[in-house]
Amino acid sequence: MTKRVAVAAWCPCRYGGRLRKRYPQSQFTDQPIADTRNSVGAIVAISADSREGVDALAAKAVEAGGSETYDPKDLGFMYSRAFRDLDGHHWEVVWMDQAAAQSGPPEH
Repeated sequence: MTKRVAVAAWCPCRYGGRLRKRYPQSQFTDQPIADTRNSVGAIVAISADSREGVDALAAKAVEAGGSETYDPKDLGFMYSRAFRDLDGHHWEVVWMDQAAAQSGPPEH
């Protein structure tokens, strides 16, 4: 029996929406697919425009059934939150102060 994997992609077209289609696993990899209940197959990081944007996106993910991975991290120059989606994939939402990004991390 051929294993099949779902491929989801966000379409930024004018109608928006998610496209989903199933393909044979062998089309993408010959390695086993990660069981995201017990391991991390990938960490997807996305940037927000503000701390409030980080909080809003993470809150929407949790409201939709995701689970928060860790407490919010506030490093002053960078703020992040993380969650797992319904399939167990790990997501990080990050905001970074642009001035800090230009000057580099603070000295420790």
